[in-house]
Amino acid sequence: MERLGIWTDLFDRAPIGEVRERAAELDELGYGALWLPEIGGREALSQAAVVLAATRRMVVATGIASIHARTAEATAAGQRTLDDAYPGRFLLGLGVGRWPGSPVAAMRAYLDPMGPTTVLGSLGPRMIALAAERTKGAFPFGMPVEHTAAARETLGAKRFLGVGMAAVFDHDRERGRRFARSSVANFLPNREKSLRALGYAVDHPDERLADALVVAGDVDRILARVREHVDAGADHVALHVLASEGPKTVVAWRELATHLS
Repeated sequence: MERLGIWTDLFDRAPIGEVRERAAELDELGYGALWLPEIGGREALSQAAVVLAATRRMVVATGIASIHARTAEATAAGQRTLDDAYPGRFLLGLGVGRWPGSPVAAMRAYLDPMGPTTVLGSLGPRMIALAAERTKGAFPFGMPVEHTAAARETLGAKRFLGVGMAAVFDHDRERGRRFARSSVANFLPNREKSLRALGYAVDHPDERLADALVVAGDVDRILARVREHVDAGADHVALHVLASEGPKTVVAWRELATHLS
């Protein structure tokens, strides 16, 4: 998989014809992967099938499919189908989300029938260790560069590490930072413990935390943060472009793609 990809939840709310069109454009622009979450709008594996059919070369990944939405056997069957239909182009990302018991125990039991093209949405060290033990690798989302370095240390050298990185594309950096700060609260659920362990003040979010979670600025500044994650051990970075409206996100995808090497 190539270094830079796109994570987006815009497709959950878009007409399916637009999903096909946008996915095909991202493929043509040269992005290495398209990561699609399962938030509630569309079922993850069927949407992945639609996008795979609309594209030619990039990897399509679920980022992240919920283990509560399907039985493990149903997910494994879907995974095998897409692996067979699109060899090397489908990556199953699985996540637990909020869980009253042990998320690691729930995921460990769920993984038994899964194939080799599976990664875990993982923030804490125990889930990352499970990813190293049982899967292709890990996909932490919306975390600082320090977390990427820690995840690489836990995973070891051979496992895949993809990270989801939030960014606000704006040539006026201060305006972009203001928008980024307004978005930080959306990243705190499920991350408080991990961020505290890295020394961030999550009870009273400050500019240091905002800048660590969401990079804001022009293409050079965003790509500099991508390089920081790569230098810290990431194999792949999926950009989550934050914008006040969908068309601005598409403009950012196009502008960033002009700098792909």
